[in-house]
Amino acid sequence: MAFEHIPVLSRSRRTSHARSKLRRRLQALYAGLVAHLPPGTVLYFPQHPGVAREQVLADIEPVLAAFKAVDLAVIALQTQRNQVEKLLAPLADMLVSMELALRTQLGHAHPALAHFGVKPARARRKLSATEQVAAHAQSLETRKIRRTMGKNQKKAFKAGPVAVKPKK
Repeated sequence: MAFEHIPVLSRSRRTSHARSKLRRRLQALYAGLVAHLPPGTVLYFPQHPGVAREQVLADIEPVLAAFKAVDLAVIALQTQRNQVEKLLAPLADMLVSMELALRTQLGHAHPALAHFGVKPARARRKLSATEQVAAHAQSLETRKIRRTMGKNQKKAFKAGPVAVKPKK
């Protein structure tokens, strides 16, 4: 059974990284046993002296087959997710317009919006006295930075030219 290398798609955790490393080592061992050792060769390991090459290959094959099956399942899952994304893209715009239409028809805070999966708008929370003072100070600073004027300031500014007495 020949096992080609399929790239691993996910390496987000340490365990998957260790798993991929073990997989690459098993693939290299399998390829080396098949390519460089003749059938009937006996291998001597410290834990298992005298293990036949065929037995080692038979132990490695199911693990590599499981890795390949997992990779194919991940590829199939990614394909399905891509198809779902393609189907959802046009529906997202429609969903936004439907929510806007419902809010327009029923009102932004109508309790019946919940029947359609839309959260009704909540009433704005009243600011505390400290928050009001801070907001007012911030608005004054903004007006100073942007050099904006109020209604009465504009009247004084637009009053017209000031009469200047000529010097003698």
